[in-house]
Amino acid sequence: MKEKLAIMLITFTLLFVYLLTPAAKASSEISIGGKAGSYQYKVIMGQGPFTWEIGHKGSLFVIEESEINRDDLNTFRNSVEDIKIQKFKVGFSVFYLFVIGMVLVIAKRRKNGIGKEYLLIIIGLVGITFYYGLIASIGLNHSLRDAEFYYLGLIQ
Repeated sequence: MKEKLAIMLITFTLLFVYLLTPAAKASSEISIGGKAGSYQYKVIMGQGPFTWEIGHKGSLFVIEESEINRDDLNTFRNSVEDIKIQKFKVGFSVFYLFVIGMVLVIAKRRKNGIGKEYLLIIIGLVGITFYYGLIASIGLNHSLRDAEFYYLGLIQ
């Protein structure tokens, strides 16, 4: 039984590699991209210099990477990626506060209620979550401003 499973696994792995190899050889360009908030970027890596497509609210600009704008393009990309991360952190904080609120509502509906020792723990969790969400929202604001600054600098 183990031998059949091993043969099947090897067969599927070889088939997978065989199917992916022609697709990788057929394309001489590789592109990566990202989108967060109202900003987006796409890097097309070909034979020559990299080509960047950067956008904001539907407008799209194509920029060829050079020594002059390389750092600004990379910082813009990092800002867009930071926006994704900070939005996730803010959303997670709101979700966690919702979960804590639901726990409080469920515990209050029970006959025993919430003991004082648990109330102190819950207040601590709410404080930590609020602080984490506040720091994440400040980071999100900073990342949005960075993306705007570098976007405007690159399109001019």
